[in-house]
Amino acid sequence: MKYAQKVYPARIAIKNKYLTKFTSKQFCINFNIYFLHMRGEYELERKLYDRAVTILRAKPPTVNHIALLSEICKKSERVTIAMGSSNKLDDKNPFTAKESAEMLDLVLRKRFNNYRFVDIPDFDDDYIWGQYFLSEVGEFTHIISNNDWVDGILKKKQYVGDEKMFEFVKPLEVCPMKKMTYEGDKYISGTYVRTLMINDGNWKQYVPEEVVEYIEKNNLLERVKRLCAAYKRKS
Repeated sequence: MKYAQKVYPARIAIKNKYLTKFTSKQFCINFNIYFLHMRGEYELERKLYDRAVTILRAKPPTVNHIALLSEICKKSERVTIAMGSSNKLDDKNPFTAKESAEMLDLVLRKRFNNYRFVDIPDFDDDYIWGQYFLSEVGEFTHIISNNDWVDGILKKKQYVGDEKMFEFVKPLEVCPMKKMTYEGDKYISGTYVRTLMINDGNWKQYVPEEVVEYIEKNNLLERVKRLCAAYKRKS
């Protein structure tokens, strides 16, 4: 159900699926929505961010990547997911940026359609990396990052004259810790999952089912074990 004109700033969420903004021409529909909302069947939610960007590698995508990206998509009008180290295939990057983006998309597209992917390669020069990042991402209002290196580069580009171009947001401001997954006090990261994969641990419990299926279908586990031999624990 889509309506052409944008009037109200709220979106309507029905079982986590968003309709587009409704218009005053749909009075009868809006009237019914109001009462459904009062009964708790609709959730009116305002977006916190206009054009959000976050940078990650997701090698592989974990449940925590999905938790964070889901919250970003839920709370933003538009989202750019920058795939870092897109030109690398090594022990820290045993999946290509394209593979990681495809795995993320398999999960996110079931709930959201307001995101896109861009590839951000590594450079030996911080200035070149920053210029490339800005050219590929385009205009944005918020960057969600917990990477000191990335933040250090972009803080130099935050202002044009006296005008602030974007805001920095920490991931925990978007996705609270209670929505993240830990093993004891160990945060479930891509590095943690790669270590389990190379040591024949139960890595599947920490990634979405769609990611497990993708890795198995494309026989990517063998590549991980080949490239990440340094993660092998000695018996």
